[in-house]
Amino acid sequence: MFHSRLKHLQDSTGAPFLRRWQHEWEWLQVADLRAEGNPSFFFQGDRNSTGQFDFGDRETYVSAFLRTLAYAAAHWGLPNDIMTFFARAAITLNRGLADVACVARPAWTDDVIIRDQVPSTAAAELWRNANLAVGGEMIVALRVAEVTETAYVQYEFRYALGLMGGFDHARPPREQGWLIMPRAEYAGPLDTPGKIETFEKPTALCGMTMPMDVGRMLVDVVPHVQLPAQLSSTDRAEISTTSDSVVLSVEDEPVATWRYWYADWDPAVPKGVDSLLSYTTSVKADSLKQKAAYSGRAGGVWCDITWGTREYSYSDFTEASEGFWAVTPAPL
Repeated sequence: MFHSRLKHLQDSTGAPFLRRWQHEWEWLQVADLRAEGNPSFFFQGDRNSTGQFDFGDRETYVSAFLRTLAYAAAHWGLPNDIMTFFARAAITLNRGLADVACVARPAWTDDVIIRDQVPSTAAAELWRNANLAVGGEMIVALRVAEVTETAYVQYEFRYALGLMGGFDHARPPREQGWLIMPRAEYAGPLDTPGKIETFEKPTALCGMTMPMDVGRMLVDVVPHVQLPAQLSSTDRAEISTTSDSVVLSVEDEPVATWRYWYADWDPAVPKGVDSLLSYTTSVKADSLKQKAAYSGRAGGVWCDITWGTREYSYSDFTEASEGFWAVTPAPL
């Protein structure tokens, strides 16, 4: 993150930002009499398995980044407003999302561990129970993760729209584009991507929603904020937050709501579990049906399940995964 910003400034101005950053890093390491970290840890290797947001010298690393920007403003003529904009990458938290508290784990997520059940049957029942719980709304994205001492499971459901003849019963829908906000918080208008998928082929309705400038954010939550892209493809689409939700409004009317919760804590999280976070994204059924009817599309629900079981808490898990249409595509 910091490397890409300084490289952008270096490429734009010709000033040696990266070399200066290295100097500040080395100087601070000597001054602090420690050398516990390596800045390349942040931007090399597999980010799924390296702690790029947390290591021994992270504050020294951030300090070197900010000192580089301050030096550029003082000696290279970098305008203060540009320096301030790039320095926002060092913000420790995105307050807009930090103020959104998780909800209590819903009762309908009890007993979701797969043991002897047929996965497709378990998924269909879970999807049905989730939709019953939201009353007059409709679930369009759902993730449920649960872990016990001897078992785990994670379900990921994606509601998809597409031409009826375009659905392949053996293949998942395409991913939707990201929804981007120009501000550093979950509030205000959306700056949607240049291309929002239009469902000529079966495509997930929801896409990941995040601010353009997030700094070091709540990395365990942000990738899971899913909101319906097509319902937001208007100049009047805005994001707001409540005490326990992220809301998408169109023409000043709320049309979609995202909420999250965590699985019951267990001291050992299996490697097969991506996150203990679960969420629902629900929409007003009328809004979705109007959109689908206008475009002549059909809808279906794809589910990916990963699960594992073991006999003892110290045994290796026997793991499996499946993907299938939990709700058969049909015209709306």
